[in-house]
Amino acid sequence: MPQFKSESSTTQLGENLRWLMKQHQLNQNQLARVTKVNQPIIHRILTGQNVAPRETTVSALARHFSLSSDDLLYKNLSDQTSLPQHLRGFRVPVYKQQEIPETGLAVNWPLTITVYYQVSNRAYAVVVEDDSMKPEINVGDIVVVEPDEGPTGEIVLAKVATLQNHLVVIRQYKAVSYKKGLTHFILRTAEESDFPSFDSEENKIEILGVVVARWERKLRR
Repeated sequence: MPQFKSESSTTQLGENLRWLMKQHQLNQNQLARVTKVNQPIIHRILTGQNVAPRETTVSALARHFSLSSDDLLYKNLSDQTSLPQHLRGFRVPVYKQQEIPETGLAVNWPLTITVYYQVSNRAYAVVVEDDSMKPEINVGDIVVVEPDEGPTGEIVLAKVATLQNHLVVIRQYKAVSYKKGLTHFILRTAEESDFPSFDSEENKIEILGVVVARWERKLRR
């Protein structure tokens, strides 16, 4: 069976594989399960101990990420300009609007999308469940939320405590005033909306992140 014997290509293979696993949120055991490549082999590639991976091993790994073996072996995939078009992006989890995790992001999620520009590793997407921001954002649209950006007038995702429960809402953020280091703000709906706006002086509000992108489509499971 032919083998790839270039030590430099194997070093690049390990770096590429580590980058791809990070982007797809895969650990070694998960990658082994979906590619049928034994986990110890993956570990040796990642740590540079395997300097001559079999062609079948490289092919199986490349095929899982829709790459050629040459791409996986020789290209620097962490450089976005060298990526094939289908991999020029960052994979993020998708949640329903009212099912955002209480703390942090889930380790495993049922659905992902690829965002084709730089986002942080904490970004995620949300399936919109109401028409509070119609016509700009509608039920079934998917919005990408960046938790690492502070609101300065953008549309935001926020958690609002009401008398009955907590609501996760999408609203236009408007700062009203600044008092003793605190910002008084209002979360506004679109014009002529029947949904409520929220005032930070009347409600306990947590800004979860800024909406940085939107897709006008519904998910099909």
